[in-house]
Amino acid sequence: FTLELVLRLIHNGCMKFFTDGEDWSWNLFDFCIVSIGVLDAWVVPVVMGCLDMKKSKGVTSLITLLRTARLLRVLRVARL
Repeated sequence: FTLELVLRLIHNGCMKFFTDGEDWSWNLFDFCIVSIGVLDAWVVPVVMGCLDMKKSKGVTSLITLLRTARLLRVLRVARL
């Protein structure tokens, strides 16, 4: 999903991707979902490892929230 989003951003340009056409809202939605996925998969584990926060309840709740938000991809598929 990340590669697809990057290629679409390169092809359309940032301003056109987020503002032009009838799909701008879906493009914004895709961007948010992919960003949450990147945070969940790459950034959160690095931060948790560096700060030794593996047992923090607040961080665990945040990770659960991020993973739940990624389930919103189903809406993207339903649009097709």
